[in-house]
Amino acid sequence: MKKQLQNIDPFNRPIPGEGMTSTLQNRPWENPPQHSKPDEAAIGIIEKIESQPKVKVNMLDLMAAGTPIESMVNTITFMGFVEGKWSPDTAEIIKPALATYFIGEARNNNIEAVLFNVPPEEQNSVDDNDLMMMLNENEPDKYAALLAAQEGQQEEQPDMEMEEAQAIEEQMAQLPQDLGGFMPKRGGI
Repeated sequence: MKKQLQNIDPFNRPIPGEGMTSTLQNRPWENPPQHSKPDEAAIGIIEKIESQPKVKVNMLDLMAAGTPIESMVNTITFMGFVEGKWSPDTAEIIKPALATYFIGEARNNNIEAVLFNVPPEEQNSVDDNDLMMMLNENEPDKYAALLAAQEGQQEEQPDMEMEEAQAIEEQMAQLPQDLGGFMPKRGGI
């Protein structure tokens, strides 16, 4: 494995802009799509799945194994775009119809389907330590005021955990400091 990595040529990459020099309409997505109407595209996918029992069983097996419906729909619509079957806009428009179809099939076959790639308990959740680190980095004055207010509350309520605040401060001290970079840091908009 190590020898394989040593034999990789780091310069064996496409030249920037090389994609712009290829012959036009060589790729399927550079041609007019086969389906320009979203309802035709969605119905075509569903009919294809329904007409091929093996494909339908595979889809049901994927859902039973815990594959999120969102992932299946994204894969189908992206592959249809790559194959020139529809435009990116049509791909986005047909996603809800396909998701509804898969949810119905899961329900009809007593499969507890996973809808999204991220579990609901993890959606839109941010760790408190991450928030504090971002606040310290982006708004150091507000962070200092928050720490001061927190220390004032802790003096009033000695039962609060001082160790947690110290752990956050220690984590903040271990973070790499912004050394400026090549672009100036701007204030709030």
